[in-house]
Amino acid sequence: MRTTLLENQNSNYFEAFGSQYKKDTITVLVYVESHDDIAFWNYILQDYKTDKIKFDIQLPSNDSLAKGKTKAFERHTDLLTIGVGKRLIVCIDSDYDYLHQHKTEQSRLINQSKFIFQTYAYSIENLRCFSSGLHHVSVQVTNRTHDKIDFEELLKLYSKITYPLLLWSVFLENSEDSSSMRLTHFCNLIKLGGSVNIHEKGKRHLENLAEKVTNQVIILETTFPHHIESIKSLQTELIDLGLNSENAYLFIQGHTLHDDFVVPFLTSLSNVLRSEIEGTIMSQAIHQEQKDNDLAHYRSSLTEPEKALKTNTEYKPCFLYQKIKTDLDQFMQTIDI
Repeated sequence: MRTTLLENQNSNYFEAFGSQYKKDTITVLVYVESHDDIAFWNYILQDYKTDKIKFDIQLPSNDSLAKGKTKAFERHTDLLTIGVGKRLIVCIDSDYDYLHQHKTEQSRLINQSKFIFQTYAYSIENLRCFSSGLHHVSVQVTNRTHDKIDFEELLKLYSKITYPLLLWSVFLENSEDSSSMRLTHFCNLIKLGGSVNIHEKGKRHLENLAEKVTNQVIILETTFPHHIESIKSLQTELIDLGLNSENAYLFIQGHTLHDDFVVPFLTSLSNVLRSEIEGTIMSQAIHQEQKDNDLAHYRSSLTEPEKALKTNTEYKPCFLYQKIKTDLDQFMQTIDI
C-alpha cells in the first residue's frame, strides 16, 4: 500500500537526520511557497549557517506541482502535530496575516508559532522594493547614478495615497461585507496605470491614482458608515504593528507594488537615462566602429528592472527584516548542537 507523502517524508526524515547526527551536523528542513522564495530565504538564512547547522530549502510537496501559502501552511500544521518543529520550519509571505494578528485561526497560528517564519511585509516582493534600496537597483538598471527620482520620497507619497484604502482592505477581508471590495479590486485601484513621465516624476499618474483612491474611500464611508469607527480603531492597532501612512507600500499586495508601480517607474527611468547615455556615446564616437562597440558594451552591462529587483537584497535596514532576524535568532537558540 502506498504511503502518503507525509508518512514517506517522515521515514526519510528520521533516517537522514539519524545519520547526520553522527557527524555532529544538524540540517533544518525549510519549506517555502515557490521557487522564487528559495533564493530569498536562503539569503536570509545564510547568516545562520555554520559547520554544525545547515538548511535544506525546498517546496512543500515533492510529488506534485502543488505549492503556495496554503500548501506550505497545511504541511507545517501536519508536521507540528508530530513534534518536529525544531528540524522543520516554514517560511512564508505574511499577506495580511501579520496585520490580522489573532483575528483568524490561520493568522493566530502563524503569529504564535516558533517554527513559522513570515516576511511581515505582505510578501518578499515588498522587501525587494524597500525604498532605500531602490537607488541601488536603478544604478544596476541604468549604470548611472542620478537624482531624477528620489525613491524614498516616491514610496512615501505612494503610501500616503494608498494608506486610507489599505485600511479598508485589511478590515473588509474578515468582514461580512468583504464582497464590497475584494483584494483584486483594491489592487486594481492602486495600480499606476501605464508608462510614467519621468520628467514630471509621474505627477499625472499619481494625481489620477489619488483621485481613484479618494473616490473609493468616499464610496465605502457612504456605504458603510457604521464601519468608520472600526477603521479608526484598526488604524491605531496597525500603527502599533509598524504600519503607518508613510510605509503602507510594505503591506499592500507585493505583486501589485512590484509589477504595477515600481517596475513602471524603473522602466521609464531606464528608458530616459539609457537614451541620454547612448546619445552621448553616439555624439562622441570618432567613427562607426567605435560607436557600435561602445553601444554594445554599454547595453551588455545593463540589467533589466525585473531581474535587478529579483536579486535585490538591499532591504536589511527595513524594520520588518529586523523582526525576521529577531525570530530567527530566537529559533536558533532552541537548536541543540
